[in-house]
Amino acid sequence: MEPVILPVTDDFRKKRKLAMIVATVAVIIAVAAFIGTSSYSAKTVNVLSVELVITYENSSAHWLGPPIQFLTANYRTLDGGGSFYYSIQLKDSSSATHYIENISTVTPGFNLMSVNPQTPIELKPGQNLEMNVVIQLPDYNFVGVLSLSVVAS
Repeated sequence: MEPVILPVTDDFRKKRKLAMIVATVAVIIAVAAFIGTSSYSAKTVNVLSVELVITYENSSAHWLGPPIQFLTANYRTLDGGGSFYYSIQLKDSSSATHYIENISTVTPGFNLMSVNPQTPIELKPGQNLEMNVVIQLPDYNFVGVLSLSVVAS
């Protein structure tokens, strides 16, 4: 049995060549788009919990509670490089006036931008305090605990 040979015109060859060029360009564009989107990586900051570390100066009494407190668990996922607001609730359980001298971040890459009210803060006996903080997030991927330090006297 002899192979069947069909006549191929020059027009057919040109169209086939054009179709191959178009297909090749489409594949190149698709690969470039895939590489471009996969190389872009948004920075994600996943704060598993917020930890408050309280240093009591000149006192053995823990009038704000234990020296290490986990305020929230599985807090949230945020965009790296941004900032977020967090509210800390404290209560003075003593019968004396005390002060919050300072608050700062302990976790590397996180920066405290502002605290409201500003420190030092006077706490009367039994007073509830709400501190609102704005924290600058790291500009890299992070998964872990955000530790805040409070110095109290």
